[in-house]
Amino acid sequence: MSKSLRPESYHANQKMATHKMTGQAFELFYLRDRAFKGSSFNTNYYHAITFCTAGEVSVIVDDKRHILKAGEIFLTKASCKGHYMVLEPTPIYERVLLWIKPGFISTIEEDGINLLECFDTVVLRPNSHLRETIMDIVLKLEKTCIEQAHGHEILSYAYIVELLIYLNRAYKNIIHDEIEVDIKYSMNIDKVIEYIDENLCCDLSLDKLADKFYISKYWLLREFKKSVGFTLYNYILQKRLSMAKQLIMENVSVTEVYLKCGFRDYTNFIAAFKKAYGLPPKKYYKKYINSFNKRHFGMEVKDLV
Repeated sequence: MSKSLRPESYHANQKMATHKMTGQAFELFYLRDRAFKGSSFNTNYYHAITFCTAGEVSVIVDDKRHILKAGEIFLTKASCKGHYMVLEPTPIYERVLLWIKPGFISTIEEDGINLLECFDTVVLRPNSHLRETIMDIVLKLEKTCIEQAHGHEILSYAYIVELLIYLNRAYKNIIHDEIEVDIKYSMNIDKVIEYIDENLCCDLSLDKLADKFYISKYWLLREFKKSVGFTLYNYILQKRLSMAKQLIMENVSVTEVYLKCGFRDYTNFIAAFKKAYGLPPKKYYKKYINSFNKRHFGMEVKDLV
């Protein structure tokens, strides 16, 4: 992978050349985490393309688990909801992230050409030639965003179109028998996951779940870890924290959030949230709303919380 995608001057989680345009047509980021614990995603307003450059991530989308490794590409359509968590041990997780506004793609599609077709898959594993071509386009897009030279907006549009074309070529070249098949859960584990996702506010203790599905506690622990890739406890915790983060961003009171998300102790909730997202809930909301206002209105609101 080209070194320019991981420049020494970038700090963890620093944006790379973020290209902002009228209507926010797209944004480009470079993200780097050490000892990445995992995070949730909810792409409400954009199509997202993640180019993994280092590390290994377990991705759960629509109750299927996928493995994303360095050199592979993770795609999510707007409004996709899922959850991903890094597999242990992974000291560093690096990726280049491209957000594209849906309206932008609809304006450049020609009759009979569906540039969103590649998003029908979750993980792309292009061959070495296509991977090199795709990453070269990403580098050119980055360079254009940094230099801001005459005509850079038109040129950046052209690179995104070129990128989408090659991503679709990679998608069409998939030979399903030669790639790692998505891991589907056993019927029992699938039902457990569905129950957890729909009842995060309820008692989800091991005893409760084992009784609910008439299965052995030890079998549940073993098979859940085997199927999902991490423990039952961590899965429930991350799902609850993900739900809590979403509610916090909607300015729901912290007291209401921790109860709605199944946390029984306020202090433990605050500690878990801070450990996962780096800030306690109220400060997280303030940071989020300020970021939103800067992005969309070019202003910072300091007294909202």
